[in-house]
Amino acid sequence: MRFGATFGGAGVIRGDLTPECTAAITAVFAALGNKRGAEDHRTQDQRYQMPRSLQEYLRAKLIELAGQPDAEALVARIRARKAAHPVSLTAKQILAYRDEDRR
Repeated sequence: MRFGATFGGAGVIRGDLTPECTAAITAVFAALGNKRGAEDHRTQDQRYQMPRSLQEYLRAKLIELAGQPDAEALVARIRARKAAHPVSLTAKQILAYRDEDRR
């Protein structure tokens, strides 16, 4: 993938994207392309051309991600919880208890 700045400071991205990356970019533009209430009279093109909205969206997503524990912290928390409650159940027992609760 190539990224560069053009005349006037606009950016250009060129390259092949994985299906996951395409889905993520599509979701970003879909989120930005939504109207912000009945008083929003912008056209779809105008809504898509909002770098500030993109920055706000990405900032919110980064803050959300930063608040999540990393994998090591998550495993440590699970191990601590498991050590504090030394009950050992098999998957079969867990499913049986689940089915019992549904009745």
